Amino acid sequence: MQYKSIFIVLILGWISALIGCSKGGAACDTGLKPKIKSNGPIGNNETLTLSSTGVSAVQSYAWTGPNGYTSTEAAPKITSPTRGKYVYSVTVTTTGGCTYTGNSDTIVVTGPTNACGLDSNQATLQGVVDLSFNKVIGTTGSSDYVITATNGNATITVEFPNNQPPAEGIYSIQKSTSALPSGYCRLTAKAITTAPWTTDTSSGSVYVSIDNNVTTISFCGVKFNSTEYSGDVSGGARIIWQP
Repeated sequence: MQYKSIFIVLILGWISALIGCSKGGAACDTGLKPKIKSNGPIGNNETLTLSSTGVSAVQSYAWTGPNGYTSTEAAPKITSPTRGKYVYSVTVTTTGGCTYTGNSDTIVVTGPTNACGLDSNQATLQGVVDLSFNKVIGTTGSSDYVITATNGNATITVEFPNNQPPAEGIYSIQKSTSALPSGYCRLTAKAITTAPWTTDTSSGSVYVSIDNNVTTISFCGVKFNSTEYSGDVSGGARIIWQP
């Protein structure tokens, strides 16, 4: 009788655990984990978005991450995340009372970037020409530092201030030919046989990201104009330079 009583208690305890897990009487899936999706890798001037899939009838979310990050949103957005490599976790609770926890893959946040989805060493002047470059060089100018991407015919030239290679950051575009102040740069494009394309004075920014010894220079939606064409065209580039 004693063994029978112990067996009955164990059975009742197991049933109670199942009911407590789901609050609906159905067992929770102990092997189920939510899958975390993100828009990474991204630049630290962008917004990181997170979401989870794989678990249905979710009632609540509890996100955790680096630097004490927490959120209860279903798809949280993190503006200007700190540069680095991170893992985020989410615990979801279903309407049936089950809880499941999952971790993201490592999400990489680089320095600032904005390259119109272009591949490395590519540029475009929309409606005019698409370019690929096989050589990128850096040289010291009279007062500025000049990085030139070329394929032998077409070139993109980016000038940075103070005769120094660019530091990581976002540079405002300046059209004038005078010496560049800190935080500004100058752009020129030469597309095959056309006259040089220069940037509009208020056309946007250039993004510089440095990873180890590799510098990525990119821009998107910058307005260019030329003496051979009427009106502006939108341009973008992603230039990889290794000093």
